[in-house]
Amino acid sequence: MSNRPLKFSLLGATAVACLVGCSGATAEPAPGLLVSPRGLDSNAGSESAPFRSLKQALLVAKPGDTVRLENGTYDAADGETWDYAAAAGVTISGESAEQTLLQAPLPDGGFVPDMPVAAESQVIALQASSKLTLQNLSLVGFYQGLEFTAPAQVALRHVVIRDGITALQILASDCQVELEDTTLSILEGEGSALKLIDTSQGGQISLKRATVTGGVFVAGADAKLSIDDSTLDGNSKNAAVNFAGATLEIAGSRLRSAAAPYAISMHGGALSLEGTSVEGGNYALYQLGGSSKLRNTQLLNYASIGLYFAAGNLDLGTAIEAGNNSLTDRGGGTEALGIYVDTGTAPVTSSNTSFDGVVPPAGTVQAGVDEIVAPGEYFITPGQSMQFFDVPAR
Repeated sequence: MSNRPLKFSLLGATAVACLVGCSGATAEPAPGLLVSPRGLDSNAGSESAPFRSLKQALLVAKPGDTVRLENGTYDAADGETWDYAAAAGVTISGESAEQTLLQAPLPDGGFVPDMPVAAESQVIALQASSKLTLQNLSLVGFYQGLEFTAPAQVALRHVVIRDGITALQILASDCQVELEDTTLSILEGEGSALKLIDTSQGGQISLKRATVTGGVFVAGADAKLSIDDSTLDGNSKNAAVNFAGATLEIAGSRLRSAAAPYAISMHGGALSLEGTSVEGGNYALYQLGGSSKLRNTQLLNYASIGLYFAAGNLDLGTAIEAGNNSLTDRGGGTEALGIYVDTGTAPVTSSNTSFDGVVPPAGTVQAGVDEIVAPGEYFITPGQSMQFFDVPAR
């Protein structure tokens, strides 16, 4: 039997705090409800009389309110029951991600240093309301940090979600998520740091200066994911990015497979890589369909193939626009292949792109009835071709 608590929904809640000795007199709280380890839930939520729990603050918060948390730990010992859903437009703001901690319930045996607690429960910290902002705080040890079960617009800024099974899980359609200066890190296992399921439609996710450990999984067919100036790591179960959506744009970032076979696994859609490094396991980039455009990008540290492309259109540079990419295997030798052009691929174009330090000369390489293999460079299956260009520096 799951020990997940009953959902405590706060949307549209009419409960109010008992103020001034419950005499009937009420005091308007100062702008922004305040929660503090020095507070009491019988207080007004003001600067001089803060609440003790986030639970109480969200009970009285109205659409558009800001709930401010002073540095400290907020957990079951102080009245938190979790699985909260705030009113629309609420902002939950801590003082700092390092010291404002929302802590999952501890196992029956109590806290054990350096031991994760997420696997001991099914507790979700927060439900994503129609519009929600989280900033300057940490969610620690929850089975899920944030769950989307209805359309929502959510922004996370300077937030840490760690030591759980899934940091963000998107089950609903029409969700927009913005992560900025945010860290997602999960325990090794079956979960993903960020997950959008295949029945979700209209999903849009943006990562800016984010750090993600445990993989991003996007399965919604029309989903859009943009990653800018971020670092993403897979784990033994997940690629850094496992994508089956419509558009994946990555710029100025670093993606690493960790122990997974792939750093990026593309099932379809359009991929753009600009100024990015992709470090493989067996493969750096594994794409089954769609299109890819690479510029100023490194595929490196792969054991087998830098870029496997099954079907679609692949652009590593054109006759007028230099690709300036490099593919370098883990050993720097000739055992691995830079690129594998499979049977469903349109003619691949490449310019100013090196394979283990070799830039192929301009011209077309066409495979006939037999494949073409250039050690350390490319494998072209029968009937397929690659067009190489040399674009002069400007």
